[in-house]
Amino acid sequence: MTRSVPPRQQPRALAIITTGTGGGLVLTGGLAGLAALGSWRLVWAGIAVAAVTAAGLTLCLIPRTGPDHHPAGPVGTSSLAKALRVPAAYSVVYFAVVVIYFTYAADVLDSSTLPAAAVPALYAAIGLSGIVGIATGAVAQRLGTSRVAALCLVTIGAALALLGLASDSLTPTAVSACIFGAGYMMGSAVLAVWTAELVPDRGRRGDPYPGAGAAPRPQRRGIALRRPGANAA
Repeated sequence: MTRSVPPRQQPRALAIITTGTGGGLVLTGGLAGLAALGSWRLVWAGIAVAAVTAAGLTLCLIPRTGPDHHPAGPVGTSSLAKALRVPAAYSVVYFAVVVIYFTYAADVLDSSTLPAAAVPALYAAIGLSGIVGIATGAVAQRLGTSRVAALCLVTIGAALALLGLASDSLTPTAVSACIFGAGYMMGSAVLAVWTAELVPDRGRRGDPYPGAGAAPRPQRRGIALRRPGANAA
């Protein structure tokens, strides 16, 4: 992506791409509701068709780029790991809380007295509230990626605490899902923006943007210099 999107627009593009997961959660909630009325086989068939269609659109719409002819050596790998140590630590905590939330939410929905429609509604609420993740790039440029990442951890942690304290009531569970959706999508998007910010040169070798690198070398013209009077009779 760094070769096909201008650097100024990359945070926004990364946030939009990552937030697409929210649309998938909304679709999952709708399919779960249909599966309760019909058959899961039809749902899985629809998912397979959608996946093939998405793959075809990706191949047709995403521009091709050449391979990186300058792979990073041991020094480059070491410097890359050093630059990404804080986002790596963030990702461990972030994904741990996300896994715990989804696991606990599934147990809560199975063991509580909530209506059966609460299951698809929960996923749909997470996806709909996660649409705010589209603004992650702009927010990160204003506040800083590290602050946005910390805010996302606080948000999903609060959502998990609310789910654990009031999981037997529909309203707190719905509020928890909305809070979690916002933190979940923004937290995933900010990780992509953060990584691209810390290592902006990765993937930009052979930059396709005119004038982005060094000044172009002047072309040599095949002009033969003639001595004065060379054509004189």
